[in-house]
Amino acid sequence: MYAVEELSKYLHPELQNHYHQKVLPALTKAMDDFSDSKIQVQAAMVTYHFVENCTSNILEPYLDQIISKLLKCLQKGKQLLKQWALSALAAIAKSSQDRFLEYYRTVMPYLKFVMTKAKGESYGLLLSETISCMTAIWTVIGKDKFSDDTQQVVQVLASTPISNLDIHDPMRIQGLKAWGRLCKCLGHKFQPYMEVSIPCLLQPAHFA
Repeated sequence: MYAVEELSKYLHPELQNHYHQKVLPALTKAMDDFSDSKIQVQAAMVTYHFVENCTSNILEPYLDQIISKLLKCLQKGKQLLKQWALSALAAIAKSSQDRFLEYYRTVMPYLKFVMTKAKGESYGLLLSETISCMTAIWTVIGKDKFSDDTQQVVQVLASTPISNLDIHDPMRIQGLKAWGRLCKCLGHKFQPYMEVSIPCLLQPAHFA
């Protein structure tokens, strides 16, 4: 799997175009091995790198199975596995584009559950990955499809003390990116959140 990960980075898109029939089924099978968490983490990691450079046509036949396995990892996996599963889901959304829309209502309850449970300092990275995954998906599906979920995510972002975190803290970086993605997704509908978001964005700019 490590070899496939490296090949995915440096031999794309030829690897994806010619070997997806062998690689993607093998990765989904490896994610099913809950007896070995290291194998699962590696499989989710390689899935992320592989699907980043897939086309929507390549991914379409595998979406049901891959997304199902990644959601299972989110539900039952440990923190590191969940983080890579989130990264893989975001990459799948970007690569599959509007084909991901039919999976949105299935995926979102899992993401919101992880987001609400990721409390405390030790879960900061998991929370940031969850919000990053959500907003990456939103940039793909469009604002009309996710408006019902916006308020909950804004509340989490607003309640996260980004300004108190170290300048290189992943939660701070992902939080700032999340505000930017929300603005891009919502357009003029982002205006009600300006009062909350602008102080969060100006504070790190002031000390940069």
